[in-house]
Amino acid sequence: MKSFKKYLGTGLLVLLPITLSLYLIYIVTSFFDNLLSKPLDLLIGFHIPGVGIVIVFLLVFFVGMFSSHFIGKKIARLVEKTFSKIPVIRNLYSPIRDIVKTFVGKDKDKKSFTKVVLVEFPMEGSQSIGFITNEEVTINGELLSAVFIPTTPNPTNGFLVYKKYSDLKILDVPVEQGLNMVISMSTVTHEEVKFKEEVK
Repeated sequence: MKSFKKYLGTGLLVLLPITLSLYLIYIVTSFFDNLLSKPLDLLIGFHIPGVGIVIVFLLVFFVGMFSSHFIGKKIARLVEKTFSKIPVIRNLYSPIRDIVKTFVGKDKDKKSFTKVVLVEFPMEGSQSIGFITNEEVTINGELLSAVFIPTTPNPTNGFLVYKKYSDLKILDVPVEQGLNMVISMSTVTHEEVKFKEEVK
């Protein structure tokens, strides 16, 4: 009976992540394929499997290429500014934009997460991984740092806490590695993680 449970648990550990990942990819690709291929089907009179995904890929590529030039940058900033001012939409757009910039942003100064830290949370004596989003926030005359503490394995949810910078332990790891530690529940951390600095 113990062997049965062991093999069943091992099988779940192997197959469940693969199955869920493939299923998520299937949902996303099917959504875009159906969204974009149907108008094309009506236009040409027959269905081409996967054409919607190709169109999305080309659209993303050309938007990225256009937005990398002067005029494109101006238009992108205008669109971003407009969406950031529209009620309701800005509450969705801004967090999604910040998360995307965190993962794919190339300009470190524009990323939402600047440093990986250990912060005392949720109780005294326990340590959680967090990401500094703003080093200097004044609250009631006190200078604090804003720290986002993500949940694992989904880093898009979490808690926002305010701490004195001197109370934070800065880890000597890049933001991408810190996110990997959260997503993998620290199973991918094989080397010693050291403090970079403790006092500003």
